[in-house]
Amino acid sequence: MNTPDPIVEDNRKYFKEIIQLTFDRAFTFMALIGTAGYAGMLAIWGWINPFLLRWQVLAIGALLGASLLVFMAFQLVGMFVMARQQMRFQRLIAEMENPTPANVNGAIQQNRADQLKLIKGLTRHWSKVLLVIAFPGLAGSLLLIGACVQHLITDP
Repeated sequence: MNTPDPIVEDNRKYFKEIIQLTFDRAFTFMALIGTAGYAGMLAIWGWINPFLLRWQVLAIGALLGASLLVFMAFQLVGMFVMARQQMRFQRLIAEMENPTPANVNGAIQQNRADQLKLIKGLTRHWSKVLLVIAFPGLAGSLLLIGACVQHLITDP
């Protein structure tokens, strides 16, 4: 029977922590940058909207709206899944009749394993969702910026 190498086991734990930290940062970064981007585009749209043609208003609204809807849905699903998992962990700790360092440590390890499963599940869909968010958002933004530049050039 092979005994596990303690160095390999330590490295696995270390890499799992890095994966979790990286995902948390990327998820937060995407939420922050995405929110700022949508706020900026909607502010520009509010300024230029009276000068847009009807088809431009409809196209920009549909593209940015679809992108924003998927962005918000993904953020909400991610937050819900993570919050539910965290609440499950807190309930497990609160319901322990005899909390000892051993069973609390076991609960913490199980929580980390559950978080990694969630992260793997979310990252499996991350790139697909990002494409669904990015393409209409970028197309709507380019159309909006183009209309804005056109307005600035043609109307003094």
